[in-house]
Amino acid sequence: MILQLSKNNMTNTGHIFIFDLIRMICMIWVVFIWHLNDYLPIGFHFSSITLCICEKITIAALFIFTLLSGYSMAKYSFQCQKDVLIFYKKRFVRFYPLYLIAILCFYAYGWYSKSTVLKCMTGIVLFFNDAPYTLWYMCMLMFFYMITPILNWKYSSYKKNIIMYLIAVILFGILSMLDITHENMAYYMPAYVIGLYLGNTIHIPSKVYTSPIEAFVSIVAYSSFCIYLFHRVI
Repeated sequence: MILQLSKNNMTNTGHIFIFDLIRMICMIWVVFIWHLNDYLPIGFHFSSITLCICEKITIAALFIFTLLSGYSMAKYSFQCQKDVLIFYKKRFVRFYPLYLIAILCFYAYGWYSKSTVLKCMTGIVLFFNDAPYTLWYMCMLMFFYMITPILNWKYSSYKKNIIMYLIAVILFGILSMLDITHENMAYYMPAYVIGLYLGNTIHIPSKVYTSPIEAFVSIVAYSSFCIYLFHRVI
């Protein structure tokens, strides 16, 4: 019954306003505050104390963003290969084209090697204990999407899903300690599986945006995401 509760939202293509608002705030912080330090003239850079505080806030912002991503993915139920293919197709259309363009831009500017490009394109770069600047988060999120069908498969009991969540968190924690994967995988995997769990247990109604404020928040959130991908190139 717990799993079924959120599946009522499977066909709903609307938005959850508070989630989009939080995403917008998180992206604005990361793009326009945290990365601002990269573009300030010498002498205007953040102090060590300010930098430390901003780093903690940035980690929290990315944790929340990852949790909300997990919540959003919980609406997908996987019972057969067709369900998996439909999910991958939707994620590919929504996520991959801009991500791929950003990777190629970084390569064109000489910031990524061919090896890094291939690893980013396949979502496995963090398994080489590497976190290429700017796009490391998108690489990680892409990998989380890749394993979502395993984590959120409709097993005979939802307890098995919870076991899969715990295995994922423990596994990537161990791999990080062994320097097999980058530590960021261990930081943000818990956020993603917590989001999946909450999405499968707590149903928050979504709706199609009709007011200008709702549309504005959605547009700014997506625009900030695009700026995050391309701000170094621009």
